[in-house]
Amino acid sequence: MRKHCKRLTNEPVSLWQDHHLATEFRQEMEKRSRFCAEWRSKFLKGKDLLEFANWHEFFGLHRMAGGDWYFREWLPQAVSVALIGEFSAWQRDQRYELQPAADGCWYGYFPPEAFQHGQQYQLKVHWPGGEGWRLPSCATRTVRAGNAAGGMVFNAQVWEPEAYHWQHEYPGTDAPLLIYEAHIGMAQVEERVGTFREFKDKILPRIAETGYTCLQLMAIAQHPYYASFGYQVANFYAPCDLFGTPE
Repeated sequence: MRKHCKRLTNEPVSLWQDHHLATEFRQEMEKRSRFCAEWRSKFLKGKDLLEFANWHEFFGLHRMAGGDWYFREWLPQAVSVALIGEFSAWQRDQRYELQPAADGCWYGYFPPEAFQHGQQYQLKVHWPGGEGWRLPSCATRTVRAGNAAGGMVFNAQVWEPEAYHWQHEYPGTDAPLLIYEAHIGMAQVEERVGTFREFKDKILPRIAETGYTCLQLMAIAQHPYYASFGYQVANFYAPCDLFGTPE
């Protein structure tokens, strides 16, 4: 039986070793490869790909060391962009207009009192031939809200809670890695969506007592349709508001 088993390998294999790909689709695949390479070069502009992957540290709403705020968003087709929210009574306010940069980014700098913890907001974007509301791509907190039509929308939320101070030393362990996979909302006995607090109080002690040494939480990123089990991600940097606040 063993002589009929092909040994697996991680050695790279050229696509063109496949006769069908090499003869029927090579021209199209090379065209797509060049297209991707060109856009990769435009995005990175000589920088490292890992640096580009940390764009959430550059884009979005952030407090600076001196207390002022800055906001950035990449909207290369926009002709005007403004932050509109509870801080402006949901009206367009010149103080919250963003300015365009040469690389397709829009940015704004604001005084310390411009935003307060918990205030909800969105982006109002105008582009050639249209306009619309948008969520910041790097929002760290988004919440569900009803609209006038009776539907559901998401708002970004200014999130700046008091800094957490660690109360215990890191316990450390020499035990082997044993991973427990869990879904916060589905971990409760009741037929409803569970919360972070309930998971901490009711489920986490049982996981530890069973001997698991690592916890893998599923469906943490914000998603609009709960029955998707978190696969339909809407905001990669905002935890799902159905589970409560991150704190």
